[in-house]
Amino acid sequence: MAGKATLQVQDLIALGVLNAVFLRFLPRVKEELGHIKNPIKMRNIELTGRGLLFQPVRTMESILVLQLMGSVKVADELAAALTRGIDGERPRTSRRAGRTLFADVVLAAGFTLFAAVLWYLDKNMFSGLSLGGWARD
Repeated sequence: MAGKATLQVQDLIALGVLNAVFLRFLPRVKEELGHIKNPIKMRNIELTGRGLLFQPVRTMESILVLQLMGSVKVADELAAALTRGIDGERPRTSRRAGRTLFADVVLAAGFTLFAAVLWYLDKNMFSGLSLGGWARD
């Protein structure tokens, strides 16, 4: 059953990355929505509950089309910046030397130990516990 699949560590990492990317772009979406208010007003479309109630397709179409056009523009700028960085003829440089500090090693070891303890507790102490509808195979 697909609904009773277990949540793997890889899934949690993927969810965390997706969540971080999503949260990273929330301010950008808010900024874009601020920029599209004037073009929507020029098209004589109401951005109110009344406009969504009486003309939902027209209102959402206007918002989504302008939002997607802004996203395409940002994607083009990002692709151009990446291309310039990859095709550069000069050698790559860094302002700071990359080095691993003792604090980095201690932090990594601490997180690894914490993950191992959680794994041990999950396998041995809480093996019969059902968390929020997630069933174990």
